[in-house]
Amino acid sequence: MSKKNKSRLNKKIKAVYHRIIYVLCPAFNHEPIYFNRHGLRHMLYKYSVPRKSSDRYRRLKLLQKAVSILNSASSFKTKEILTDKRKTTIWTFEEKTHEHRIRVLVRSFESGIKHFYSVMDDK
Repeated sequence: MSKKNKSRLNKKIKAVYHRIIYVLCPAFNHEPIYFNRHGLRHMLYKYSVPRKSSDRYRRLKLLQKAVSILNSASSFKTKEILTDKRKTTIWTFEEKTHEHRIRVLVRSFESGIKHFYSVMDDK
């Protein structure tokens, strides 16, 4: 993919992402899940290395499905990670269809606001 096309894809991802702002999630008693810089950065990068354009495009296509999953979620799996710096909690929401298994990750630092972190499928 050319540099110009990568730039267009990044702009499209950012435009779609910034329109969402937050989702009220029934699994958290309609508490908001914010779509902030953490989730956007994770869509564009993996460990500070830019993701491949094909991966970025796939995640862009999954983003609307992630919103739908969070809007209707009633259950999740929880994982807590303790580091020297802080406690991080990650909730995983999963939906299985005939073609895919889609997972949405929501994250919180030190019991702060919950934010969208990632969306993925089985590829």
